[in-house]
Amino acid sequence: MVRKLLLILLPFAVPFILYGLYYLGLRMRRKAGRDDVPWTVLFGSGLTLTIITLFVYGIMSVNDPGLDYTPARIVDGVVVPAESK
Repeated sequence: MVRKLLLILLPFAVPFILYGLYYLGLRMRRKAGRDDVPWTVLFGSGLTLTIITLFVYGIMSVNDPGLDYTPARIVDGVVVPAESK
């Protein structure tokens, strides 16, 4: 059940949560009299999300180091799919 929540509900809810946090921060900045674009925050959050995505992708797609990868190829006009042995 927890896995379903993490795989279905969380990716759906994250954009809404992030937008809510952005909107809250924007209102607070306007109250403080600062109406400029927060480039450093945008760049930092984008960089952080990219690093997290690459890290998770690296963990999820780990192959056994002892396997030999053979790329897809064409043999006698037929495509032979890639394989790991």
